[in-house]
Amino acid sequence: MLAQSSGQDVASQVLSAGTSSPQTAAPSPSPTDAASSARPSDFPAYRFVTGKSIVYHVAYQSVANADLRALFEGQNTGQAQAGLSYALSATLDGEMEVTTTRVNAASVENFYSFRSPVVRLVVNGNPQTGQAAEVTAELARGFLAELTPEGRVNAIYLSPGAGKFSQDFARTLLAALQFVLPASSPGDSGSWTTTEADRNGPYIARYRMTKNSDGESADVLLITKSKLRYLPEPAAPAGEGLPGKTKARKKVTPKMNFEARFQTSTGQLTSLNGTEVQDTSVQETKVAHSETTLRVTRASSPRASPSETERIIKAAAVLRENSSRLTLFAQRSQKEIEDNIQRTELGSATLADLLARLDAVNIDSALLGKDPDKKQALETPVYLKFKALVYVHPESCVQLGQVLAKADFSSATFRILSGALGAVAHREAQAALVQAISARPQDSAALTSLIATLGSAPHPTSEAEKALRESALTAPDPNIAGTALLALGAIARSLARTEPGRSNSIVDFLLQRAAVHGPSEQTQATLQALGNAASSRGLPVLTRMTTSDSPAILAAAVDALRNIPQPQVDPLLRHALATDPEPQVRLEAAFALGFRKPNLESFNAQKKALATEAEEKVRGAILDNLAKMHRQFPEVRSILARSAKDDPSEYVRKEAAGLLGQLRTDAGRK
Repeated sequence: MLAQSSGQDVASQVLSAGTSSPQTAAPSPSPTDAASSARPSDFPAYRFVTGKSIVYHVAYQSVANADLRALFEGQNTGQAQAGLSYALSATLDGEMEVTTTRVNAASVENFYSFRSPVVRLVVNGNPQTGQAAEVTAELARGFLAELTPEGRVNAIYLSPGAGKFSQDFARTLLAALQFVLPASSPGDSGSWTTTEADRNGPYIARYRMTKNSDGESADVLLITKSKLRYLPEPAAPAGEGLPGKTKARKKVTPKMNFEARFQTSTGQLTSLNGTEVQDTSVQETKVAHSETTLRVTRASSPRASPSETERIIKAAAVLRENSSRLTLFAQRSQKEIEDNIQRTELGSATLADLLARLDAVNIDSALLGKDPDKKQALETPVYLKFKALVYVHPESCVQLGQVLAKADFSSATFRILSGALGAVAHREAQAALVQAISARPQDSAALTSLIATLGSAPHPTSEAEKALRESALTAPDPNIAGTALLALGAIARSLARTEPGRSNSIVDFLLQRAAVHGPSEQTQATLQALGNAASSRGLPVLTRMTTSDSPAILAAAVDALRNIPQPQVDPLLRHALATDPEPQVRLEAAFALGFRKPNLESFNAQKKALATEAEEKVRGAILDNLAKMHRQFPEVRSILARSAKDDPSEYVRKEAAGLLGQLRTDAGRK
């Protein structure tokens, strides 16, 4: 998932996004001389000998632009304005010496070092001199690569002190220098495909071999390389990921055109020239474009002394023994991605810096009056900074909780801090919210907001649960007590898999509250809380309440049934939709059916109800449900078309037309 970044991490990402694919090879391994000599003279096979070196001139340029703002269009997060677009460029020019340091039947090790490399990195028009100097030093120091005899890169070893930026740069560069020859004769077709990898992931590459043009040596082959496609990312391991987050679908579309000249008599690439264009989309929206040019040509032969060659071989052995083994592509976990996003967003900002900025935002926000759009544009960048602060520095939550406890409910401080703490919702953030709740027992508006925020925590702590129970039992305001009950139901559902004992204890608490005779509002909130919990243990109570004489309680019970995973729920909902005299109950029944698994009985029942339903809001809800079934039941399209044309309600006609248009749009995308 592109992540919003800047500075060092952004430059690193552009190198991986914009330059990860051009594959060329510095001298990659070949089989032993004996094995090579047994093959046809025009068979491209690397030939290597321990201690031998070759020098190439490398000229590399990558320009990339990314704009993630389109991903947030129509959302109220304000993130579309928060540093989600950038332009980057990276260039490298220098002499690269490659020395084979180790050879066996299964692998080859090459040591890569640069003579006076010139590296330039620019982010949003600003030269990144520090990062460029870091990379320059690492390239001059050299790194070790482990390859297959055909040239596929298995691993890379850098000096133990190499920073992450230099690691990423070297991995990107080595991926660009990857050129894989066939393991067996390509036959008459002169082509072969391989599975390789770069910083974007594994991909399928195609190579084609032809005789060189007239006037060139007969033992020189022209080999072209193209990249067919990236392979789909594997599913995340069970249990991995961040609470409440799903991984965005990313697709990289490459267009590569590389030509290499390979000399069969020496088993070496003599040149490689080419370009690659990559377009990156997330959730089917184009967000980045990069263009890479790479030129590699064989330079003068090295004149390393025996002592220098011995030094290189020893240095390679030290790297292999003391450095971490890095692969060109390592799928990052969602947590790693989130860490990078939040650390980049925070940058060098401190708690003191952000609190001072918050004071200024409060003043400016107050001057904007009741203009929500302008307030959001003003407050969102500060909110993102505080969210990053909470994520990166959990210890800051103690002071943030103290500030939130005193903040006026209508202030930017309250909105920003409660939002940031709720968005991260780790243990320290939850403790800060509990602190703020405890500090203002009479502030109904603030408490309702804070309790709802706390209830959305995906991994609620015992302290959070305790605070919600206390609010449900002791809050004098029924709105606060009701909000606490709903929040308890939500966290019971969150805990059902990870801590079933705690979840069942909360359901027991809700069942006890449901048995208490009290105001109608309290009973409604308790029933809806049982629905939030999605526990089958709540079904008997909810079923009994569907016979209540109170339309409000009956509607709450019907609504709460939507998440109960039992088959007897569906007949109850269909019956309420078809027969209940109260429009509100029928509306809740239609709404709840939208959460159930569609089947023929549900389709027929809702189609029949649509024909006799007098309330326009209920008809609109039924149409929305039917639209979700269009793949199973093609008749849905004609039902929508008829409603869009003939329904007596303008509201329903517009609803049906909108649903029909959306189905057509979705079909067009496919």
